[in-house]
Amino acid sequence: MGTIPMTWQDCLEPGSKVPTDALNRPRLKCPTLMASERSHSDRSRSTWVHSQDGTLRPLTISERERLVGMQVGDTAALNVSETSRQRMCGNAFPMGWIAHMLHRWLNNTWTLRVLAGRSPAGTVCGSIASITSQQSTQSLRTGLTGRLPPILDRIRVAAETDPEYKKLLRAPPEGTTVRDGLLFDESANAQPALVVPADNALRQELLHMVQDHRHFGSA
Repeated sequence: MGTIPMTWQDCLEPGSKVPTDALNRPRLKCPTLMASERSHSDRSRSTWVHSQDGTLRPLTISERERLVGMQVGDTAALNVSETSRQRMCGNAFPMGWIAHMLHRWLNNTWTLRVLAGRSPAGTVCGSIASITSQQSTQSLRTGLTGRLPPILDRIRVAAETDPEYKKLLRAPPEGTTVRDGLLFDESANAQPALVVPADNALRQELLHMVQDHRHFGSA
């Protein structure tokens, strides 16, 4: 894998140039690539660039792939049209950004943030929201077993076997608080985020639950 492009100009074909801003400086960032070929950015030509002879042109598929962090040709496949390839690069998070965030999540403290007002009852975020709102633990108990939702049980078990997590529970760092035996990060100006213990299997399960749930944004 080659060097990851850092600017809009880095993603262009040789000899091509990005548009300039009001101060006649080359623009560093490309506007959002859209999936639709008749989007506002195409109609306004905000993503168009100058070819070597100075004419304005739309981005090539190779340039679009580079802009979202793909290797040239990543969207190419048998019977896949140019339009479909361009659509794959539209409305997408850059691959480098996703890789960076996953790397931080896998190698640093994981958190699971509650989405206020959008977590149905019985989901992980709904249960965590009950803790962060300081309701009684009894309100989380389900069925005839009187047990907490299984995923919260697993988080607690993981917390008990994670020495670093136990240290944090005994002496919560600034910006964090302990609620019902779990550590929450309150440093950001948002809903408290549950700090997840160092258990890779648990973290993978949480990731699947957040991504695969039929109601987007809920875990």
